[in-house]
Amino acid sequence: MARLRSVVVALAGERVELRGDASLYWPRERMLVVADLHLGKTESLRRDGAALPDGVMDHDLARLAAAVRETGAQRVVVIGDLIHDAAGLTSLVRTRFASWRRQLTCSVELVPGNHDQRVASMPEEWGLVVHGECLEMPPFTLRHEPAAVGGHLLCGHLHPAIRLSGGLDGARVPCFHLGAAATVLPAFTPLTGGAPVQAAPGDRVVPVVDGWVFEPLPV
Repeated sequence: MARLRSVVVALAGERVELRGDASLYWPRERMLVVADLHLGKTESLRRDGAALPDGVMDHDLARLAAAVRETGAQRVVVIGDLIHDAAGLTSLVRTRFASWRRQLTCSVELVPGNHDQRVASMPEEWGLVVHGECLEMPPFTLRHEPAAVGGHLLCGHLHPAIRLSGGLDGARVPCFHLGAAATVLPAFTPLTGGAPVQAAPGDRVVPVVDGWVFEPLPV
């Protein structure tokens, strides 16, 4: 399989770019879509005694800023779970994200997910545009969790993953899961686990490995 920095596919008649950084770019709207950043997850789990490395959030935000620069996106839309929970929303997390946000000239928008609902509101200094449960952008509907909707659904929540080779030794990696009615984005942060894709006939996946993607594969 040839590895690529991005692959262009047609979804609901629209040309979109699936990128090796786990983002989706919609050129016609100059919009970058990502899911499941879980900011503050390291801080939250450390409170429970977990030993986790430093720098994951900074690395994720640097990747996202790079994606904005490379695509020229005018909008960044996070389709849920921007933050992990209230315990992880420390002053350091708030300050670092606010500083990162000030470096961007594009809008940063949130379609809230189940983890985002664990806080009463997003920090004002983050300058977010917060939408309701769904954002309608025909022919797409953007939502955190899978659901039957009118347009082709772009969602996250499931953290889809695929095993690249058979047997117990095969590597399981994040992927985009392309179905007839919905496309599920991989989690943007590596701190999440991956759930095996539950595929229907005709579905395809686009594996994401260390900043690279591969051509869509049948599952």
